[in-house]
Amino acid sequence: MKSLTEITYRGKSYPIKIKRKMMRRITMRPTHLGLLVNAPLGVPLSYIKNTVERHLPKLYPLLEKEAPLTKEHLYFLGRKLHNDDSYLKTIFKAPLNDFLNPRFTEEFRAKALTYLTARVRHYETIMGIKKPYNVKIRVMKARLGANMLADHSLTFALALMHYSLPIIDAVVVHELAHDFAFNHSARFYEVLLKYYPNYKTEHAKIKSGSYQ
Repeated sequence: MKSLTEITYRGKSYPIKIKRKMMRRITMRPTHLGLLVNAPLGVPLSYIKNTVERHLPKLYPLLEKEAPLTKEHLYFLGRKLHNDDSYLKTIFKAPLNDFLNPRFTEEFRAKALTYLTARVRHYETIMGIKKPYNVKIRVMKARLGANMLADHSLTFALALMHYSLPIIDAVVVHELAHDFAFNHSARFYEVLLKYYPNYKTEHAKIKSGSYQ
């Protein structure tokens, strides 16, 4: 096998992009644009293909996931808004067909920071966390949130704003639960499920490719 640029599943072909790295195992990240695969330098393409095909049943929902932001629509807090939606115009000054313009990104980022900071403060109070976290927003490819104990900050993916409030809150409480247990130990899940009993339900929605 000389090249592998697409993979077929259920009668549909998906683009596949392979990056070779100094690493031990194959990792895969499905997006609405196709499948991104990182693979060790010496692994044959045939092995990569077999590995991908073996995981396709689990990857399929995310490969079929609708793009959260295009020039025609935007998922915002789980709600699909179209470019001609009057409600959308009350939220953003920049039009959706300008979504690649830095002006739109900065406006989106500012709203994300305001909104997610408010959700963090809400749950900090409920969970009895005395020292407020510094909230940051950035583009993250593989995660929706991260707790950085070194500088007492929470970083959230800008993409988190595409999801519904219950999903957002599940991610917020997940990261705040690391204030009590930094790893994913039994203690961590005890805290997480105490303050967000529906966590598993909301987390499953992310895995299934749903914004709602």
